[in-house]
Amino acid sequence: MTARQSLNATLSLRISDELFQAIDEAAKERGIDRNSYIRERLGIAVIDDGQFLSEECPENPARGWPKGSANHAVARRIKDVLPHLRQLLGPQAYIDGVERFERLWEAIMTCQDPKKLSYALDKFSDHTLTPLQRVRHLEDRFGLH
Repeated sequence: MTARQSLNATLSLRISDELFQAIDEAAKERGIDRNSYIRERLGIAVIDDGQFLSEECPENPARGWPKGSANHAVARRIKDVLPHLRQLLGPQAYIDGVERFERLWEAIMTCQDPKKLSYALDKFSDHTLTPLQRVRHLEDRFGLH
């Protein structure tokens, strides 16, 4: 999408009243409308999840940085090195993730506290969280740091 193209995709979401109100408040605090806030946050979320947005994409947060600025230059460089860094760390990230999970699973299997076990069941079943977020929550609850 070029900067001259209009926004032509529509996304319909079913969200709770609580989330709707929180989005409304956050947008007001930023001085922007709700749709702009959601587009901005979604752009940041997909970048955080490892996706790439072109510099022409209106939801790319780097678009607001003037060309030639330090922020713009560093953002471009980071975008360039991320694939290489992911490739270098991929095998180790896998090993680290599996080790964390196995350590957590061992703590769960030896736990005698029904409240902690119930919490573990709730977190493992919570698909609004990424797998690593679930592990982090449970590591905190089980005192694994």
